[in-house]
Amino acid sequence: MTQVYRSNATTNQHQCKIIQQASCANTELAERFGINVKTVAKHKARDCTKDKSSRPKVIHYSLSNIQKEVVRVVRTLTWCPLDDLVDTIKSCFKNANRSNVIKQVLFCKFFNLLSPFTKLCLANIRSRV
Repeated sequence: MTQVYRSNATTNQHQCKIIQQASCANTELAERFGINVKTVAKHKARDCTKDKSSRPKVIHYSLSNIQKEVVRVVRTLTWCPLDDLVDTIKSCFKNANRSNVIKQVLFCKFFNLLSPFTKLCLANIRSRV
């Protein structure tokens, strides 16, 4: 299996393994691999050789699953324009904003598409108003 490196990685898994198993001083290893002494200390302290993920564990500006379901239900029941949907959802949830509501609608294709019959019905209803 080939190893995929980050674009700015200075050490790979093989070098990390050598650093972890080495008994010589951190400064000596740093000079050998051309890295910082703190990087050597970091690799020695780890119990595995893989890089830690830089992906956030929780994205605080996204909607929760329950909030996403509310967006879906409101959208499928009302079929209101996106701006009206955003205003409705923002009045209910403090962390909702235009970006995450519209992403929810656009990326969830199963409830964003209208059937031709539904479009015709909506056109008739809107023309009466």
